[in-house]
Amino acid sequence: MQWKDRRVLFFSGLFLVLALPGLIFLFRSPVLIVTDAPFMEIYGASRIKQRQAGASFALFRRVKPAPAAENAGPDLIVFAVEAAASRPYGVIFPYRYADGARRYAARHPRVRVVILDSRPDMDGDAAGPPERGRAAGEPAFVRTRRQDDFYRAGLCAALAARSRQVPATEKPGPGGDAAAGREILVFQEQTLSPADKSALSAGLRARGAGIQPRFLNSPAEYEGVADASCVILTGGAAEYLNLNLKIPVILFSWLDPALTSRETFVIFDDSPWALAGEALRQAKRGEGDGVPSKPVFPPGRIADRRLARELRRAAGSLHP
Repeated sequence: MQWKDRRVLFFSGLFLVLALPGLIFLFRSPVLIVTDAPFMEIYGASRIKQRQAGASFALFRRVKPAPAAENAGPDLIVFAVEAAASRPYGVIFPYRYADGARRYAARHPRVRVVILDSRPDMDGDAAGPPERGRAAGEPAFVRTRRQDDFYRAGLCAALAARSRQVPATEKPGPGGDAAAGREILVFQEQTLSPADKSALSAGLRARGAGIQPRFLNSPAEYEGVADASCVILTGGAAEYLNLNLKIPVILFSWLDPALTSRETFVIFDDSPWALAGEALRQAKRGEGDGVPSKPVFPPGRIADRRLARELRRAAGSLHP
């Protein structure tokens, strides 16, 4: 065989080796995430693409949206998912479309169907393994680990209470730690369980903050807000945002960080797009105790680099 022929064979083989993973990726069954227009508006199209790329890389499968009409009934949800892919590997539904997930799972028992449930556990029952009691044709429920989320929020709030430099727009007071001893306000809109509140308080204590959080449910309770050292928003709390106060904010939301105030220094994101990879892996293994939210730090909000590192470490902690 001539040298030229050998070179052609070598480069042909090299191309095949390099192209093979990409071909496998393209031909593997995709994962679908049921997504409606209101979610896309608040989450942001570019952010969905970023999450899509990350989840696709983690799962080594294409992750695609299954567009659904807002408040669509179960039959329309099933139709939307079937139109997105005929034979997906798995489909992730937010809890509000649980009826559609059950209908789809019954019609496609070979497809792994996951319902991501981030509701508060008011009864105090810990979520069991995602496949416990699951039969063919039934969806798997994967809960978000809310106690971990609120424990981390407590850690971050304690750090914010010790520094007036959390928002890049603010500067330390004349006494340095001017926020020490002031309240941590939690706008809960009746969405926090006793276990969530306990985890938040544990996070504050773990950082040595001698501050008890004050839980508010309505605008009528907003008296004294301006003296708070940190505010945690777990619901819409539009009335608070309208006050335009320069207080560090921890936000539990799917809202695009670009749309938040400069005072919002960390966002806990429990959306299906943020948690898709781990939720699907837990459902596949049939074990696990839920998925913690993904912390998001909007760029340019924290002036102190050391504080920024401490906040990132705190946001990566789990409730002991």
